[in-house]
Amino acid sequence: MPTIEKIRNGLIDKILSIQNKDFLEALDKIISSVYNLFFKGQIACPDFSSGESRMHYNHPSV
Repeated sequence: MPTIEKIRNGLIDKILSIQNKDFLEALDKIISSVYNLFFKGQIACPDFSSGESRMHYNHPSV
């Protein structure tokens, strides 16, 4: 299984190869939306760190 660093570097390499500005702007919006949903606590995100598929809620009220 690839490490987080390998996955991250692969994604960065792929993004750096994209030359279409409109596509990059759309990708930026998608990534920002997903980031806000999962990591700003608005919805649950899967927690696979223990090898199990359980939901982890970031929001303090949950």
